[in-house]
Amino acid sequence: MPHDNLRDQCLASKSLPGDNDDGKELEAAHVYLLLKKDLRISRNVRAEWYLEHLNTVIRVPRCTSIHDLTEELNVMSAEPFDPPADFDSDTAHEYRFRITRRTEVHCLSRKYRLVYGLDLSPSMCRVILGNDGRAHVLLDKVHTALKNAIKGVLQPFLVPG
Repeated sequence: MPHDNLRDQCLASKSLPGDNDDGKELEAAHVYLLLKKDLRISRNVRAEWYLEHLNTVIRVPRCTSIHDLTEELNVMSAEPFDPPADFDSDTAHEYRFRITRRTEVHCLSRKYRLVYGLDLSPSMCRVILGNDGRAHVLLDKVHTALKNAIKGVLQPFLVPG
């Protein structure tokens, strides 16, 4: 029953009716969840998380490392629609965030597998006229596009909020 365990973990992160005493509740515009390492979670589990948390309040845990996150679905950060003046990534854990129908939930994984399909047929070796008026081999454009895509994937990613 892995779904029951996940459901219990998700319910543990919900707030109770008296938890909103300090008035620091904000409507979440974006919530970022991190999937547990080496774990693939189906879209159904992700949808279940959203539906179980709809119209509830969550907290962003204060952690200093990605290794501190141990649940199957970890709330990493949240961004409000209308952030107060003192809101930043260092103070986000002091706020509670309400998940509404307008909230976008982003699920992130520690590993991704990408497949690139490249057309390397002989027709790609033809010469084309570029915008600069010079002649270019189309295959060179494919190589440049692949190189730029791989460079973009390898860039470090900072989770907002």
